[in-house]
Amino acid sequence: MHGLPGLLGGVVGAASATFAERLLGDTATATAVFPAIAAGERTFEEQGWMQLCALGVTLGISLLGGAFSGFIASRCSPVDHFFDDEDHWRECAFDFPLEDPDAQQEDDGQQAPSDQPEKLENQA
Repeated sequence: MHGLPGLLGGVVGAASATFAERLLGDTATATAVFPAIAAGERTFEEQGWMQLCALGVTLGISLLGGAFSGFIASRCSPVDHFFDDEDHWRECAFDFPLEDPDAQQEDDGQQAPSDQPEKLENQA
């Protein structure tokens, strides 16, 4: 999800560099943004391809970095059960009761739940 804006920005940036001369009409603004074009080292189309190649290099580095860090993470803490986070959580004890200890319900005479929530007193 977070990579899609970067991917879209890279493609739009390459397209805008390619068509900058045609879209802006004057080359002074475009050459101020792209110094290699101002120096005469490349054309607008070449600048667009350079930016698209830079996007490819960035994607390659991110894929290799993600694969490497995933490999390291899988070796440091192997998971026995996938999609189960129980191994990574600890149970915490609370200082206050979660239920009212005075409320006792008998099997034969249960009270109907009321519309108002019960108030619990903090035990200090």
